[in-house]
Amino acid sequence: MLLARAVGARTVPVIINPSAGWLHGASLAARRDQLARAFRRGGLRPDLQLLGAEHVGRAVWEARVRGAPVVFVGGGDGTLSSAAQVLAGTPTALGVLPLGTRNHFAADLGVPRGVEEAVLAHAAGQLAAVDVGEVNGRVFLNNLSLGLYPSVVSDGARHHRHLGVPKGAALAFATLGALWRLPRVRVRVHAPGHLEDHAGCEAPFVFVANNEYAFEAGRFGTRGALDRGELAVYWAPGLGRFGMTLASVRALLSRRVGHHPALRRLLVPAVTLTCPRRHVEAALDGEVRRLRSPLRVRSRPGALRVVVPAEVPP
Repeated sequence: MLLARAVGARTVPVIINPSAGWLHGASLAARRDQLARAFRRGGLRPDLQLLGAEHVGRAVWEARVRGAPVVFVGGGDGTLSSAAQVLAGTPTALGVLPLGTRNHFAADLGVPRGVEEAVLAHAAGQLAAVDVGEVNGRVFLNNLSLGLYPSVVSDGARHHRHLGVPKGAALAFATLGALWRLPRVRVRVHAPGHLEDHAGCEAPFVFVANNEYAFEAGRFGTRGALDRGELAVYWAPGLGRFGMTLASVRALLSRRVGHHPALRRLLVPAVTLTCPRRHVEAALDGEVRRLRSPLRVRSRPGALRVVVPAEVPP
């Protein structure tokens, strides 16, 4: 069923984070016009709003309360996660516009990288249900990470904000610094139904994905499905600086790293991560949050309705 036909004459809310990477280097007015033209070409009437990340959740909630069948949100994975927090478990669908720097969720949904192509593909698409992850009541679309990655994100944001370093370079510098320091997290990993209780291990990272990631060359860092109702939990107890650096280099070169001898993996519907400290820094979809231990993580199968784009001929 074509989304444009299902929506009919109704206006669709389109909420854009103006700090998204796609908007840099061009006037906001020009980008607004470009988006509006693309929606009209697809047979949709857009109500465009440019809002800071802190206001996206509220705007999505208001659109949902007004009865919008779909809300389009443009920004990075953190912005989309804010929208999913509001829409999960409701009949209102999320339309994903890939306006951020990396756009992992959009890529796994099969959304075209070009913004105009994405809008047209959505207009010809249909609705489907995908899973979300949840930790202590907070929704995430891609993954939750402890240890190394939250340190990289925090340091990269600081380099970008205070030193004016471009985001990509800031993250690269932050990654090198984190690998040198190699922060570790002490954690107990407990999954219901698994006899082995990984108590008191110390690891440079714990990574919990909303459905399993691929480790094969050419597919590294992507998910083949978003509706299996499972979490993929990865951690590497005892992995040192050399081993972590080597694994990172292999990952950057898209070589197979899934069978590293130190890497542990669980595929489970829920997991509890318990840390000795009362609070722990975690990265959720690339945004660092301070969460209270224990972290109770679960999959919510089919909780989020999304627009699945169709292939549109050029």
